[in-house]
Amino acid sequence: MASPGSSGRCSRTPGFPAGPLGGGGRAVPALGLGTASLRSVGEESFRGALLAALEVGYRHIDTASVYGSERVVGEAVAGAARRGVIACREEVFVTTKVWCTQCHPDLVLPSLRESLQNLQMEYVDMYLVHWPMSVKPTKPHYPMKREDIMPMDLRGVWQAMEECHQLGLAKMIGVSNFTTKKLQELLAFAKIPPAVNQVELNPVWQQKKLMEFCKAKGIHVTAYFPLGGRHSTSTVNPVLDSDVLKEIAAAKGKSVAQISLRWIYEQGASMVTTSTKRERLKENIDIFDWQLSDEDRLKISQIPQHKTVSVLSILCPDGVSSVELSEVDVVESTTNFRPDSTNSIIVRLQNNPAIRCILFHRAGGRAMAVVVPEAVLRHGDARPMPAVGMGVAEYPSTPERTRDAVLAALEAGFRHFDTASLYRTEAPLGEAIAEATRRGLLASREEAFVTTKLWCTQCHPDLVLPSLRESLRNLQMEYVDLYLIHLPISVKPGPMVFPVKKEDVVPFDFGGVWRAMEECHRLGLAKAIGVSNFTTKHIDKLLAVATILPAVNQVEMNPTWQQRTVREYCDAKGIRVTAYSPLGGQNWGGSANYVMESSVLTEIARARGKSIAQVSLRWIYEQGVTPIAKSYRKERLKENLEIFDWELTDEDRLKISQIPQRKRVTAASLFSPDGEFTSVDLPDIEIVEE
Repeated sequence: MASPGSSGRCSRTPGFPAGPLGGGGRAVPALGLGTASLRSVGEESFRGALLAALEVGYRHIDTASVYGSERVVGEAVAGAARRGVIACREEVFVTTKVWCTQCHPDLVLPSLRESLQNLQMEYVDMYLVHWPMSVKPTKPHYPMKREDIMPMDLRGVWQAMEECHQLGLAKMIGVSNFTTKKLQELLAFAKIPPAVNQVELNPVWQQKKLMEFCKAKGIHVTAYFPLGGRHSTSTVNPVLDSDVLKEIAAAKGKSVAQISLRWIYEQGASMVTTSTKRERLKENIDIFDWQLSDEDRLKISQIPQHKTVSVLSILCPDGVSSVELSEVDVVESTTNFRPDSTNSIIVRLQNNPAIRCILFHRAGGRAMAVVVPEAVLRHGDARPMPAVGMGVAEYPSTPERTRDAVLAALEAGFRHFDTASLYRTEAPLGEAIAEATRRGLLASREEAFVTTKLWCTQCHPDLVLPSLRESLRNLQMEYVDLYLIHLPISVKPGPMVFPVKKEDVVPFDFGGVWRAMEECHRLGLAKAIGVSNFTTKHIDKLLAVATILPAVNQVEMNPTWQQRTVREYCDAKGIRVTAYSPLGGQNWGGSANYVMESSVLTEIARARGKSIAQVSLRWIYEQGVTPIAKSYRKERLKENLEIFDWELTDEDRLKISQIPQRKRVTAASLFSPDGEFTSVDLPDIEIVEE
């Protein structure tokens, strides 16, 4: 850990020296207040939060031209000096940044002068290049149009940054969101090396490669999103909801936030965090008089890694860039470009779980990106789950047809596949993934998220593990990402059959079956475990005996069966909901498909220029649920992925919320019409939420 020094006579935070030549300034305080989102609370509340931070001991304020917060930051610092909270402006370390629209050699200095005018200051302590990207000159704004991205003159921009330092307007200069590749490019010609690289860093995105590089080059790292930040595709905060961090926090009598901040400090990085509440500000600063243990650090080092920010998060979803997005992304990775048989380019960002694969379809000579977001599962250690999956439960089907359909789905951009022992599609699914890896469609099996399920005849404590081992043999895999109990129903052991005989149903041993599921997870055969078709009553029984909580509950869900009670319950318990039959389900008895024939969805689809299927899938995605859609047709597979770059309107959502509700799958539909239940009552195994 770096040796911190003093960062100000009234500060409660130590500081880190920054940069061998990029200095001339003071040490960087170890903890700062970020202002990227504070303006959303209103100017008075924002100003109050800044003053409160200075009063409790913060001496580092981080702003940027694009945040629109510089003026209020300057007013707050001046006000604190008048009130005697600080002796003078020099006590506060102020960082601001040049935005992409000003990342041009002739605009860097004017942009800094404008920032200083906003701040009412003669200099800033740190001036950063906000992003390794240039956009057509205009006022700073966000998000930006892809077609406005221009090749960046990094040498010319950095020479202008060096002039800012030489003029005394920036005590230190540095960068933000730079990968090692971009830093190497910069260091090749820089006369004044960057003092700082500000990047996303926390226990779930540890940036080990970048940290080692910056340390070797004498570049100090500052962490943004130290507490997890905001994620547009998930309600889960992977830092604050981390079971590992919660366990450490409980043992040490600290908050999860304090554990995360302390860990960052012990890596030798400073950090900027955002809070408007005085008690949170005080809590965040109380991290310097205690330490994590070696055991704590080991546990944190093993946390699965999830990144929040990518270049796509600052760009409009529409339009096409003339600059390769991989050249301006912030993901520390090797990017592979490989043409395939569909005349597409697969761009693989191997260390970015938030965007595991981007498929660029060629359209009129231009590349159109299909980006599939991913959701972090709160329990278990599976990789993030892609936000839409392909189901392979088709009856009747053949292995060849399933294998070809999965390969087509992989080419289209699917990375999430849902099967089950009952479906008898595990073998062709595994064959397709292996073939895709040989062809280069996948870098490895790890790029695919695979779910399979335990059937009712194996829902007995001594049969769970053998059933999973058989599924793995079928899949030709060492593990599955997710293993689910298919139904809250146990049937006498025997061949897997459907429908089930009523007289074969036996009482479900929740404790024994779930302990066997937990054993599957502990052995590494299932990265996460969960359930399917469980009502809140069933989950209550499970939670009463569970040591490892279910990561997922897969249930029937679509606009005509919205499952509000189950969804609210699962959200409160940290259980991700996945939706089967998102398009109404397979038609067994010739009855209507209430989703595809819905007049409400038809009207919305026509108005939005989308298909009914896309409207249904988009609605499910907007509920924070992962749809599992089944289609074996290439055009439908592609269509089902094109739901992430547009939104339903509030009026659309209101209309959908008023659709009459009809459920297709019930417990009774699973059984043969003849026979009688002898060991259980139907209400005990009903899968319809009361």
